[in-house]
Amino acid sequence: MDFSRQQEVFLEPPRGKRLCVVATNVAETSITIPNIRYVVDTGRVKMKTIDESTGASCFCIKWTSQASAEQRSGRAGRVGPGHCYRLYSTAVYSNIMPKHSLPEILRTSLESVVLLMKHLGIDNVGSFPFPSPPNENDLKRALTHLTLIGALDSHGERRITTLGKRLMAYPIPPRFSRVLLEALDRKLPDSVLIMVVIIAAVYSTTTSVFTGEGNRLKWKTNDPNSSDDERRSLVSSLLNPGSDLITSLNAFGVYLTDTSSGNCHRYCLVQKSLSEARQLKQQLQALMSHDTVVEQVDDTLDVNDIGTMDSGPHFSDHGLVKLSKEQEINIRKLFIYGLVDQVARRATIQECRYHGVEYKDNKATKAPYILLGRAMISYIHPTSSIARTFPPPEYVTFAFLQRSVRSERKEPATMMLGLTIVTKEWLHDCGVILE
Repeated sequence: MDFSRQQEVFLEPPRGKRLCVVATNVAETSITIPNIRYVVDTGRVKMKTIDESTGASCFCIKWTSQASAEQRSGRAGRVGPGHCYRLYSTAVYSNIMPKHSLPEILRTSLESVVLLMKHLGIDNVGSFPFPSPPNENDLKRALTHLTLIGALDSHGERRITTLGKRLMAYPIPPRFSRVLLEALDRKLPDSVLIMVVIIAAVYSTTTSVFTGEGNRLKWKTNDPNSSDDERRSLVSSLLNPGSDLITSLNAFGVYLTDTSSGNCHRYCLVQKSLSEARQLKQQLQALMSHDTVVEQVDDTLDVNDIGTMDSGPHFSDHGLVKLSKEQEINIRKLFIYGLVDQVARRATIQECRYHGVEYKDNKATKAPYILLGRAMISYIHPTSSIARTFPPPEYVTFAFLQRSVRSERKEPATMMLGLTIVTKEWLHDCGVILE
């Protein structure tokens, strides 16, 4: 739902009308809606967790905790008499619901946490007395990733490297700050460097710049009788067939030309996420301009020079990014350095038989992929801008993994998001082990 429509919940209802609000668990503590007298609590919550075996994020519907249930009941009658109707029994509350919600450290990736611990001189992170100890596989996965991108040395206690200390200066996931530093150290043209900063900011803020409606309209066929036809064309104009990263650049450029909620609604963009990405982008620019290892950074990296960074020759009048073929290839290759452990290859017939999945190559979203280094099957997410590529690309990099149910199957599958088509030669150049 658009942010402007969400804000309508704070408006006074018309005289003689009753306000009914359907809310997620964000209404427990994050916001207070005035004049709410009655709360109907289903006792359920949709929670993002990390799949232990795959490292993919997944959204699971579970019983909420007793603490959250109390928070929900507290929303009723804050400015007058009220009541909470719980759609579950006392037995469920007492015997099934956990007392507290799952701690954050058990629901997120640990790369930034582990890098900080190494920076503080904690060599054996596995024996650290966490208040809520994280999963051992998650710790190992974080250590492996940080070693592959060069933030930790590859022997002994895996101490932090000079590169790792530089990564610590950036408030984004290490895989994306690794790309920023690679671009800086190569002294790439400002036009490329700026684009890399934007992509890193966007993907550190959100997994998708499009609203649910935008993702639905991406591949909708033309319908002369549909009122969505114009918006579908606008959304399609942002899609880059080779990379979701470049698609996010186009979306960011369109947002910069007009940051109003109306423009974001036309293009089906998430205004709040892009606003946060813009603020993060400016912060990253300031940090890069003060990187002590880089001898000289161009004046266009001045954080105060917003006009130069947000417009200029890099975007067209309509906000679409202006990139030469060489510049686009440079950007796609650069992100391999941060996604070195997130590469997938199209599975062979023999590999599909081994994993018990059907081999298909007639559609990109149905083609099974092998995640290199993990020997597991994944698929291109249907909302990706490369979802209509034919034939399906041989190699791709991905920014995120997500467990979700595919339309034609009941069991959940691992899906790749933030995809970029890459070549075998590019992967070799960046030191990726393909077997």
